[in-house]
Amino acid sequence: MSQMLDLSGISGKSPSSVLSGKQRGESVRSDFKIETLDQQGDDISVRLPDGLDAITPSFVLGLFGRSVQKLGSIEAFFAKYRFDGIGPHLQAQIRRGAEYSLIRGNPL
Repeated sequence: MSQMLDLSGISGKSPSSVLSGKQRGESVRSDFKIETLDQQGDDISVRLPDGLDAITPSFVLGLFGRSVQKLGSIEAFFAKYRFDGIGPHLQAQIRRGAEYSLIRGNPL
């Protein structure tokens, strides 16, 4: 079974073409109760804001870092959280942020 994680509204009233900052990612993680999603067996289809030009690795680290760590690998993370319909540039930025979460210590 699949669920939808719709992040399209996180830009608020002033849409941004860039999602950045580890603290902002952590705030969104809390707002959307990602901890609960991590514990469910369902895979999650992630919808990002329209017109998004960039998602920084630090934002991804704040939003999904603990998820990657709990799942244990990049492959397991992308099997659970699917980012369909986005270009290779955004996919690469998301992957980079996910990879940072597996670095020992404090990557950012």
